[in-house]
Amino acid sequence: MISIPDEWNESGLSNHPFSPFAKRTTKMSSTSYQSDATRAVRVVLAALTIILSTSIFSLAAPPSVEANRSGSLTMIVMDPLSAPLACDCVKGYANRQYQRLSEHLEKELRTEVRIFWSESLTEALKEKTSGKCDLVIGKQSVVAHQSKLAKHSLVPIASLSDLDGRTTQKGLFVVKSNSPFATVVDLEGAEILFGPEDCDEKWKAPREHLKELEIPYSDKSTVETSCSSAAKKLMEFSDDARVAAIVSSYATPLLEGCGTIRKGDLRIIGETEAVPFITAFADEQLSDQQRKSIQNALLTIKDPELLKVLESAKGFTAYPPE
Repeated sequence: MISIPDEWNESGLSNHPFSPFAKRTTKMSSTSYQSDATRAVRVVLAALTIILSTSIFSLAAPPSVEANRSGSLTMIVMDPLSAPLACDCVKGYANRQYQRLSEHLEKELRTEVRIFWSESLTEALKEKTSGKCDLVIGKQSVVAHQSKLAKHSLVPIASLSDLDGRTTQKGLFVVKSNSPFATVVDLEGAEILFGPEDCDEKWKAPREHLKELEIPYSDKSTVETSCSSAAKKLMEFSDDARVAAIVSSYATPLLEGCGTIRKGDLRIIGETEAVPFITAFADEQLSDQQRKSIQNALLTIKDPELLKVLESAKGFTAYPPE
């Protein structure tokens, strides 16, 4: 038999809330606990209601693209056909107004857009944007190449169509008008003026085309930094010289329009396969939702006036280009 200490008597435990000997005062205390528990449950239910309401509101109204980031959206334009980076020698061409695009993005994304123009991504990041670039628009191969050099990861999200609705470009094999060359096949052993390595249409694509046709070219082949420098260099050779240059298909109107060459000075004898042209890239550090918001804002452009100043027939289309 278990003995009960003398102090565990009715009078000694009458005030203990868990005692079997507890009197009316204990029952009152138990009721108090129940009231406290009820209030706690009500508080929890109220908190859950607030959380659910907030979640529903978030789904109905998606956050602006700058959510979870400080400051405005930074856009770097490297498009060679944009107004500040190209001349205005040809009416209605190479005068893309990206400032108007930034205004569209501000409205759609509900955040300030800061826009900068530069031919060099590394230079822009270092000297203009303090290392920030949420959106970069330029030649696909150039931006991809320079982003690696700058160690700044970017993701392609859209392609900009041109006035004919194309989102690609080609490299053109050109010779002097009086050159004996008639086709690319005639270039065996010839000196080729290629473009920079980051320009696929003037470096990678023509080399692949010549390799496919099994046409070896001269070891004296060189690299010209631009289409205009390649055209000028080509014009220095005699008419019977075994030399050809590679220029971008988008640049041919500018070579004559800007006075680099006279009309009829050069002749096209071949072209490369099409490669992607103007492409929009988003910073890889953005969230999936932020990149999607920017992409949607680009892909849904329907305003005829905006398309006109962007010199685009169909606006931005999904990447990769078809």
